[in-house]
Amino acid sequence: MAIVRNLSRNLRFYVLVATILLSIALTCLLRLVTANDQVYIIHLGKFFGLMAIVYWYIVLVLSPLSKLIGKREWLRQLLFARRALGVSVAYFALVHALLAVWGQLGGLPQLGLLPSIFQLSLWYGVVALGVLLLMAAASFDGVIRWMGFGRWKWLQRLGYGAGVLAILHIWLIGVHAAVGAVAIPAGAALVVLGGLEALRIVRLLTESRQGATHA
Repeated sequence: MAIVRNLSRNLRFYVLVATILLSIALTCLLRLVTANDQVYIIHLGKFFGLMAIVYWYIVLVLSPLSKLIGKREWLRQLLFARRALGVSVAYFALVHALLAVWGQLGGLPQLGLLPSIFQLSLWYGVVALGVLLLMAAASFDGVIRWMGFGRWKWLQRLGYGAGVLAILHIWLIGVHAAVGAVAIPAGAALVVLGGLEALRIVRLLTESRQGATHA
């Protein structure tokens, strides 16, 4: 039991280490199977973007899921690790952005040459990335104490708005997002997340009314 408790206490650290190892493995594996440098950069950027979305979805779905089914032990562990997962999202998204701007486009001066729809999409992505980096910086206990839990909680809620911007960013210029093999499961995942959030809100309103009635 002591070993299990120690593993639980260090779970955030293990998540961050796993994130770094995963990014290294992806980078090396893709290099082995891709000969062309430009194609390599493009696919690598897509992989990092995909990992950011997958991790982000896990972070967002944990709260409504825990409200509906209760904090089971495995879910409690994931909730504890959620800050590390959020930092991982910011890491993946930042590398994705760096690869896109400096790897594919050749630097910031090239952004002005892009079509307006691409520029708008990139602005959505930049704002979403900024929110993610702020949330990652606020993931440390000392920062939370400095901010106060209430303000920290409001900052975390900005993650939902940033998620919407990220979806718009992908939808506007992500050619792969229009492919059925990607669009269908992605749409289903969004429906599930929206349904869980709706059920959570209904339950919160019901509990609030019941509390007011008993009072």
